[in-house]
Amino acid sequence: NKDLLLTGDDLASDLGINAGASGVGFLEEVMGLNVTTPDIRSFIDNQATPLVLAVAGNPVFQNVDSWIAYGGCRSINAFDGVTTRAGAARLAEFADTNDNPGGYGFSAATLNYYNTTNRVVSLPSDFSFVHTDPNAKIAGPLPARARILSDVLDFFRATSGGVLPTPVPERAEFAVSNYPNPFNPSTKISYTIRNAGHLTLKIYNVRGQLVRTLIDGPVQTDGFAMWDGTGNSGSQVASGVYFTEARLGPDVQILKLTMVK
Repeated sequence: NKDLLLTGDDLASDLGINAGASGVGFLEEVMGLNVTTPDIRSFIDNQATPLVLAVAGNPVFQNVDSWIAYGGCRSINAFDGVTTRAGAARLAEFADTNDNPGGYGFSAATLNYYNTTNRVVSLPSDFSFVHTDPNAKIAGPLPARARILSDVLDFFRATSGGVLPTPVPERAEFAVSNYPNPFNPSTKISYTIRNAGHLTLKIYNVRGQLVRTLIDGPVQTDGFAMWDGTGNSGSQVASGVYFTEARLGPDVQILKLTMVK
């Protein structure tokens, strides 16, 4: 009658490769997983920042239906590719490059019942790399990672009535939005800030490669930048999905952009 939540980019592969027989036993029996690869990118069409979709009808995620496993920009962050063993259930999956489910057999969140009465929920990505999907069908005032944690705790009956954690009310939000999206030929990327600081606003492709730096310097107030679909070299980039990464001090916001021609 114990409950356990586990998250970590390399947790499963480390257990399976470096922790001996006891590590493999914990991975397979307690977590209910097999490890296919310590770096899932090449198995999901080289997506460095894949969209994660909650599996319909799963018993855990009720207040969040999607999030981004953010492994791109600055340095590539690798996630384990894991599959469920008999008795374990996949709670979430990685979407394909068109944001559709069913493209891959990997588990992005897993529920296992260890020795029948112990419930174990695990994610193959660290909580710090769980980012909010700006296009989520179930939207909320809290980040996706907070809603994931709330749903897991509610499933474990550690909270009552599905009550969500309360954000600190007095802090203004650092937020980024863009319009239009999809766009052609340009889109306006707007930002609001808590206080003055050094802002970077960069565009990356789905492989985590830097495409364009729009802002890299001090800002005093809210503002915006226009992106016309060109790279730093001035050449036009191809149609497709891109990501805007906005950083202001410790705060990071990610937007998913789609350019059509």
